[in-house]
Amino acid sequence: MKPTDEQELVINGKFKIGEIVEVEAFAGTGKTTTLVHFAMARPDKKMLYVAFNQSVQLEAEKKFPKNVTCR
Repeated sequence: MKPTDEQELVINGKFKIGEIVEVEAFAGTGKTTTLVHFAMARPDKKMLYVAFNQSVQLEAEKKFPKNVTCR
């Protein structure tokens, strides 16, 4: 699936260390998919994905690359 223009802005964004980026979107619009692509584009960077329940965490562990820790 090809990312939308909005997703591409996040996936290919040039962010500074320590910079906070807010991605606002409705349910089911591809936030997790965007973050997966973001992480895949930066395999040398370690990242943390925080879920608010265990079922979301376990599902995320199946989707994200190895450079992402899901908690």
